[in-house]
Amino acid sequence: MAEVFYSPLAHSQLEKVTTVAQASAIERARGALEARPDIGVLRPDGLRDYRDDESGVRFVYFLTIRSTIIIVAYLEVD
Repeated sequence: MAEVFYSPLAHSQLEKVTTVAQASAIERARGALEARPDIGVLRPDGLRDYRDDESGVRFVYFLTIRSTIIIVAYLEVD
């Protein structure tokens, strides 16, 4: 299982979450990333893009070579 860390930008986006539903959706998506770090689509710039259309969560993240550390660069939630 991988560990998830947030960039300063992603952390500031987390601070703007206003509802329990949004927070729960982010936690579910985070759990999916921890369990399957390669779940996101690899972009040409080397970042991965994970979207959970059902919950409205998107993570853009960097995955270390051993897939043990995930650094979330950007997140959004509906």
